Amino acid sequence: MSHRQRSAVVALLLVAVLLVAGCAPRPGAGDVLSQAGEGEIVVDLPAMVIDYDLEGQPSVGGVPLSSLGMLPASVVEQITLDADIIGQLQDANIQNLQVNNQTSGLTLFVNGAQIPSLSWDKDSLATLASLAGAMGPDMAVVADIAPLLTNLGFAAVLRIPPAEGVEELPITTESEAATAAQAAADAFVSEVGTPPQIHIPVTYDATGDWTVSGITADEWTEMTGAPFDALKLEEDIVTALKDAGITSITVASGSEGLQMALNGNNLPYLDWSGGKLGPAIELLAASGQLDSLAEQGMNLDALMAVLDQLLPVVTSSNVSIDVTLE
Repeated sequence: MSHRQRSAVVALLLVAVLLVAGCAPRPGAGDVLSQAGEGEIVVDLPAMVIDYDLEGQPSVGGVPLSSLGMLPASVVEQITLDADIIGQLQDANIQNLQVNNQTSGLTLFVNGAQIPSLSWDKDSLATLASLAGAMGPDMAVVADIAPLLTNLGFAAVLRIPPAEGVEELPITTESEAATAAQAAADAFVSEVGTPPQIHIPVTYDATGDWTVSGITADEWTEMTGAPFDALKLEEDIVTALKDAGITSITVASGSEGLQMALNGNNLPYLDWSGGKLGPAIELLAASGQLDSLAEQGMNLDALMAVLDQLLPVVTSSNVSIDVTLE
């Protein structure tokens, strides 16, 4: 293990000791030790809970973080929220947010429901480390830390006080929206028999021009009227990719999520399996992020109905774009 890796792990342990006074069960706890190799570092901690008051001041185990002299004021300031943000979260009934580093990925929970998260294994993290290393010294920390992530189990839970009269929600729970989204996807596949398949091979030359099945970007634009020429790459981008040893890029989506591979080697991917997009869309609607569309005259109920119809199609279709750099 490099000196930089050891320093990062020691810093993580110091933070864990400071926050262990306020903790909760962590999904995936206990998995780290079972898959770690002999002699490898292992960190497996419960979830660390940070409670916020109405003014946005954080505390752990009932102790305000501002009163802990061991924590630099700059750190406390970074995790302190504005009272306005607390109010917005209450309006959207967002009571807790959890970020959980597990052996299998970085999982995200809102109000106890898991939303689309990062998923990985040792091979995909090795690919990420190799890519980061090729990107220069600015990405050196990522290159050092990535191989360790499967051996680190820790989580942070941010808990927001519920609005007056609103029932408190658990940190983890079974999501009705996720269950409904998965059921809709299963029903769609059952109805169509075979999930839709789309495969698009794209070839870029050294100048950044591309072809699909021998047809150029300009020809595709002429045939369809769509601005496909906007997908041309700058020549220096193609050169930089090839200098980094990248000759092929694959982007694919399916029931498991949105995946990307370099030279056939998978990177960590966005995991939306098990209906995770359901609670994400529910959260988007509750947060007020779609209100601007209503102000422009769009019927939000109709929009949500369309999303409900599209979601099982998107998550069940197997779509891949294979890019080759000549």
